[in-house]
Amino acid sequence: MWTADFTRWFTARSVSVFGDAMLTVAAALAIGQVYGATGVGLVLAAWMVPFLGFILFGGVFSDRFGPGR
Repeated sequence: MWTADFTRWFTARSVSVFGDAMLTVAAALAIGQVYGATGVGLVLAAWMVPFLGFILFGGVFSDRFGPGR
């Protein structure tokens, strides 16, 4: 399991997931300094609403159309 290829993949994936998580924190801190708490709320809402919409649409889409032809 811990081959050289897997170790490289695992390291790259861990850094990528950590970077994705820190992007939200960095955006909140940057917007918070300029616009305050209201700006942070608006930015995070503008970020999450499309994400939730795509998740719901993707779930419905995957239920309606299976992996077959």
